Amino acid sequence: MPWPNQALQQTAEHDSFLGVRSSACPATAELGRSAGLEGARTPGYTFGMKTAVSIPDDVFEDAERLASRLQTSRSKLYARALAEFVARHDDDRVTALMDQAVLEAGGKGDPFLDAAAKQVVQRAEW
Repeated sequence: MPWPNQALQQTAEHDSFLGVRSSACPATAELGRSAGLEGARTPGYTFGMKTAVSIPDDVFEDAERLASRLQTSRSKLYARALAEFVARHDDDRVTALMDQAVLEAGGKGDPFLDAAAKQVVQRAEW
């Protein structure tokens, strides 16, 4: 079966050479299989999830300036920002990192602070 365009053919041949498995794009994967190439994916320059989001113009402009200043791509900037935001809101991870910092600092529990903290927790409405 002939390829509809050269980009699809080159992508499938490259992926097959690298041993990349078929992607979530059934049509491209089928074209690859019919051409005798097991690995085929939708052509692109990234390997991550692609998504579209709407953001205010001022946030976009600020992000463009920051990406330029950091000499990074817009995709990398957004991925990094989202990863940091998610990590900051992962309560278990934050607690584990704080516990680790205390251990590394050699902090030992202060009996007075331990007792005060226990009283606060016991009085707190859960």
